[in-house]
Amino acid sequence: MKNQIIVKGCLLISEPFLKDPNFERSVVLICDHNEQGSFGLVLNHKMSLHLDDVLEENIYPDIPLFAGGPVQPNTLHFIHNRPDVIEGGTEILEGLYWGGKFEDVKKLLNNGVLTAQDIRCFIGYSGWDSGQLAGELKQDSWIVSKIRQSLSLILRLKISGEVF
Repeated sequence: MKNQIIVKGCLLISEPFLKDPNFERSVVLICDHNEQGSFGLVLNHKMSLHLDDVLEENIYPDIPLFAGGPVQPNTLHFIHNRPDVIEGGTEILEGLYWGGKFEDVKKLLNNGVLTAQDIRCFIGYSGWDSGQLAGELKQDSWIVSKIRQSLSLILRLKISGEVF
């Protein structure tokens, strides 16, 4: 699978025999990719924790947490489909955003404006230094998906469910 191109919004699907336990059977959404490296979130590693379990404030809806990757497991990240109420997010794909003002997110969740269908939260992230991911692609560790529009549609419809 040589010469695969990584762009923001693509999916990395781990090869079935990838030996890294952090990425076994993983689907990673690339949120940012540039000459300095890549940032992504594992979409399909659901944890037994909920957002309310890791915050001091009470969050009333049950928002499940996903393991975004092995880097900085003490950080919280999120993707969403509500740029109309969450300021500061970065568009990954049409209708799908990464990050934003988290203080607003907490209020919107508790007020019922945001639901589990609008947001997916992650502990940690997946990161690669410049050239590192290209090396892994040369080793056939990943399959790159070019299904960009379909992913956006799937996540908008079932962002908190078991899509993968």
